[in-house]
Amino acid sequence: MVEQAYKEGRQKERLKSEGFAVLSCLKVGQETPSRLLERQLRKLMGIKEVIINPISRTVKIRYDPRVVSADKMRSVLKNGKGK
Repeated sequence: MVEQAYKEGRQKERLKSEGFAVLSCLKVGQETPSRLLERQLRKLMGIKEVIINPISRTVKIRYDPRVVSADKMRSVLKNGKGK
């Protein structure tokens, strides 16, 4: 019983530490290659996964909201600068 509660608590904690964002990026495929944008986003601490769709010009990002904000990710997509 205690083990079950522990597992459920850990699962809830993990879900709190994950965020998902789907951002539009008109630069994908035009000015900036997808690989370059992905590399720039991955430079940010807290980014776990980046999936770029050049057809729909969207970027799906799985990240830790305790470490990086959606505004910072938007800034990287807009300005092309990651740290």
